Amino acid sequence: MEKIQSIDGLARADMETKMKSLILVVSMLTALALWRHIRHPLYRFLGSYLAGWSNVLHSYWFLSGRQQYRILDLHEKYGPVVRTASNELSFSSAALWKDIYGFRQSHQAFVKSHFYDGGTFADVAHSIVSERDPVTPEEMRKYLSHAFSERSLKDQEDLVREVVDEFIKRLGMNASGETGADIVFWFNLTTFDIIGSLAFGTSFGGLTSGADENGLETAQ
Repeated sequence: MEKIQSIDGLARADMETKMKSLILVVSMLTALALWRHIRHPLYRFLGSYLAGWSNVLHSYWFLSGRQQYRILDLHEKYGPVVRTASNELSFSSAALWKDIYGFRQSHQAFVKSHFYDGGTFADVAHSIVSERDPVTPEEMRKYLSHAFSERSLKDQEDLVREVVDEFIKRLGMNASGETGADIVFWFNLTTFDIIGSLAFGTSFGGLTSGADENGLETAQ
């Protein structure tokens, strides 16, 4: 009987030791998380309370398709600069646009986030939009600057307007019924027809036929 009581006492002591160790570990991790939270460079920026602890809420907004509305709510509540995730800020001031995206003498350029390394738009090769290296886009911009100069855009305005007018006409014809129309499909046809007009001097005729006869949408 005494032996059984002795074993029971040892088991309790062992359990108490494990519980104390567990409490100590949890307390240390909590203290570390709190210290890192307070010492974070973005701690002073207002925004979603959970943004300072985790990206879960930010990811949920993105996946639910309501991200832009939630961020707008934060801007209306806290101002032009808000914290939306652990390592992310959102800016709504037009005055900050040049500081972030423009060239500033003797200032190091901002590097785009790792977001631009993923997705179908950057899975094969980077473009001027997705390239993260601040130097490379400058080289790309040299090749595009003439085509997208103010004079060139004005010269091409009639070509774009012609396609847009056709888009509005076809959308009105096909979206007037109860079933409506697949707006993404029609936007894709419009985009390809504009590209055809600008690059080859004639559209691909997708809007006129109302079908992707050239398989451009599939190729995309």
